[in-house]
Amino acid sequence: MSENAMPLTRLKDPYILQDGVRFLMADEIGNTVACRVSHEALRDHADRVHLTGTDSAIFEAHRELIEE
Repeated sequence: MSENAMPLTRLKDPYILQDGVRFLMADEIGNTVACRVSHEALRDHADRVHLTGTDSAIFEAHRELIEE
């Protein structure tokens, strides 16, 4: 982990599909951090791993990696 890395943890399981996927995480002192993965980034990742499906399906399949 880099010196400037900000470790985040999942704040809530639900997420919103809007211009990709939007979800909430929390930093180490509990501040809420709004996160977004664009539709294009999800599609690029899906193409690399030969996965088909909706943005939601791709996000759910790789959520742990994305949140990391």
